[in-house]
Amino acid sequence: MDALPEIVFSDVFGPELPKLQRLRRRAESMRASGQTIQHDEFIQALNKSRSELITRRERHFQVQYPALPVAEHHDEIIKAISENSVILIKGGTGSGKSTQLPKMCLEAGFSANGLIGVTQPRRIAALSISNRLREELQHPEWVGSQIRFYEDMGPEAEIKVMTDGILLQEYRHDKFLHRYSCIILDEAHERSLNIDILMGVLKGVTERRPDFRLILTSATLDTTGLLNFFPGAPIIEVGERVYHVEIQHWNWDAPALVHLGPNASYVEQMAECISAIEQKKPDHLLAFLPTERDILETKKILEQGLSERFEVLPLFGRLAPNDQQRIFHLSGKIRVILATNIAETSLTVPGIAYVVDSGLVRISRYHAASKVQGLPVEACSQASANQRSGRAGRVKPGLCIRLYSQEDFEKRPEFTEPEIRRSNLCNVLLHLMALGLKHPENFPLPDPPPITAFKAALRQLHELGAVGDFEWGTQLTREGLRLSRLPVDVGLAKVMLEAKRQGVLYPVSVIAAALSVADPRIWPSEEPDKSRAMTSHGRFKDKRSDFMSYIRLWNYLVEQWPEDASLSSLRRLCQQDFLAFFRVREWFEMLEQFCRLLEIPRSRRLIEAQEANYDAVHMSLLSGFLNNLAQKKKEENAYRLSSGREGFLSYSSNLYRSRPEWLIAGEVKQTGRIYLHTLAEIKPAWVEYYAAALCNR
Repeated sequence: MDALPEIVFSDVFGPELPKLQRLRRRAESMRASGQTIQHDEFIQALNKSRSELITRRERHFQVQYPALPVAEHHDEIIKAISENSVILIKGGTGSGKSTQLPKMCLEAGFSANGLIGVTQPRRIAALSISNRLREELQHPEWVGSQIRFYEDMGPEAEIKVMTDGILLQEYRHDKFLHRYSCIILDEAHERSLNIDILMGVLKGVTERRPDFRLILTSATLDTTGLLNFFPGAPIIEVGERVYHVEIQHWNWDAPALVHLGPNASYVEQMAECISAIEQKKPDHLLAFLPTERDILETKKILEQGLSERFEVLPLFGRLAPNDQQRIFHLSGKIRVILATNIAETSLTVPGIAYVVDSGLVRISRYHAASKVQGLPVEACSQASANQRSGRAGRVKPGLCIRLYSQEDFEKRPEFTEPEIRRSNLCNVLLHLMALGLKHPENFPLPDPPPITAFKAALRQLHELGAVGDFEWGTQLTREGLRLSRLPVDVGLAKVMLEAKRQGVLYPVSVIAAALSVADPRIWPSEEPDKSRAMTSHGRFKDKRSDFMSYIRLWNYLVEQWPEDASLSSLRRLCQQDFLAFFRVREWFEMLEQFCRLLEIPRSRRLIEAQEANYDAVHMSLLSGFLNNLAQKKKEENAYRLSSGREGFLSYSSNLYRSRPEWLIAGEVKQTGRIYLHTLAEIKPAWVEYYAAALCNR
């Protein structure tokens, strides 16, 4: 069993630590030997220890709570946490759940026998909340944070704010999460893939550890469904936001707006609505649009119409982190922030008075039959619409304008469909089987997907050689165990293992690391930067393969930024060549991780031409991307995929004009049509080599 983490003020807490430690070890020893744990006796002993600890601790510090709705339920929440393993907390946006609950757990003494963990669905929200906690606590060193490739955990940290993916990675190495005494699963309503799996994982931890606490929070929690999953868990409602938010549905029949015409796009409607609001009574505004392209188009229209008093700022997932942080910096100008649903939850943009909601969202849906990831734009759920409206009214009365009718709102589903019911379950199934589950379809999930989705994932794992057959109860092959140890999509993991056999592991690892992060190349939308960026990126093009363009870009970066150079020099290089500094750093860090796992000696060096053998590199890529195989159709400007569907080449690909007979794609996505991205020319003989058993003759 893991030792307890180091505690602040060890001279104060010291006498209590051995007792808490003995209690935990005794419980784990009894459980391991199959004995029954005296739950009441154990809990009473722990509560007594915590009570004594809290009394001593209050002499040294006092937790302060701002005037927020959640603070009004302070005593009720602390009592519920002490007496129950699982607690559901439902409160309106702005009630203070994300920042005040960790402080209550700290005050209740839960950091005495483990970290207080706080999970967030998005990296930007995790960092924002950890910074806020540091500001509010007397001892900022008690708060740590961890996201992918970034960790700020001092030896005195008692609260850890992280993304849900980080906690899942820790669970793989510690099935009881001994490092934590309490987990706050924030924004549980989002029902992402990671959140649903964490619910199943944490349900098992609460059943095995009577000292462990799980708190689920959300502004729009589906409490009925969760009560079925966590029977007996108390629900605490902490009220609404501090300030009232008025909801209006925009009237497009108003005389002042008729000039738009009946066929105006929602982008034009959004720009018109924002202009009308800001001309009447200017104030900070947050607008929700479904796609990155919509945001850039709206930004262009607004910058032509609004005066210099306004600052129009985009906010979306692919935006460089330093550009995302601009929304938090007050410049003296009135901010108009155009965002995707990244700003829907957790992320609090200061000073927002208005919210304008298009009512639309781009949502990912996997089609198991065609093996294509769809990205349709759909109407958001009622829960999402309510979350969006809650972004106003945080510091003063707010106004939310919806660009759709009240009748439209009432016809929408109450909650967004959980991601696990609309995703490719291949990675989920692989990792559940790696945990030793012979029947992962029985893993506890709040809303389990249909069995057909699991069967499709099992078939895909069989195609990759991870399992021997399609029957439930089958175990992972040796290849499957190797695949499960790599922290990437299972297809990319297969690519790297095959590259090792082909003798091209390092160049393929460089490509795999690039495909695992956001594209480091920046494509400005306006001249003259657009032309300069195209010229700069054109130096790295390869006529036969978009994958090889990453090799050329990598060699350029290694030459221009040697290992002894500073990060500031890399930043200048990225600005000069239209590259995103944080994405380039993430690329380097991802490769370093691959090199540690695959025992590659050096993570940063030039790749010689003979080392990056075209055939060996692309045979390796084909081994993991068999589903993305495509053949040119006769007399048509289209390609036939291995699933039988029809796809079209992405305009940004280097192969768009040459159109080879056979190719593979790094990504297949369906927006309006099915588009193939990141392409390479291949030889059909390679297909038979890797997929002989899957071919029809």
